[in-house]
Amino acid sequence: MQQNRYDYAAEIEGESMEPKFHDGDIALIRKTHVNDYDGCVCVVDDVANQRVYIKRIHIEDTHVRLESLNKNTYDNGELIYPDILLENTENLKLIGKVVDSFKPIEIK
Repeated sequence: MQQNRYDYAAEIEGESMEPKFHDGDIALIRKTHVNDYDGCVCVVDDVANQRVYIKRIHIEDTHVRLESLNKNTYDNGELIYPDILLENTENLKLIGKVVDSFKPIEIK
């Protein structure tokens, strides 16, 4: 059995990354190098807006597009979780790639 090496763990909040990641799951995160994360699910710290995201990352010229996996729409066809476009500056920090996740068990 191969084990994933990880550096951080974080709780996933919300439904924007379903069906792969669920609200309350614990994401296991591996530090990564800047040039190997395009198209991967990563943790990104938007320092300027004091927000941290777990999203699929796409590099676009001077911006980074954060994509939710949940493609559910409103009745009018608009995405419930639209992409987020952030300027690629020093205020945007890549924490790492999500390499695995699990649902913690409740102990009663």
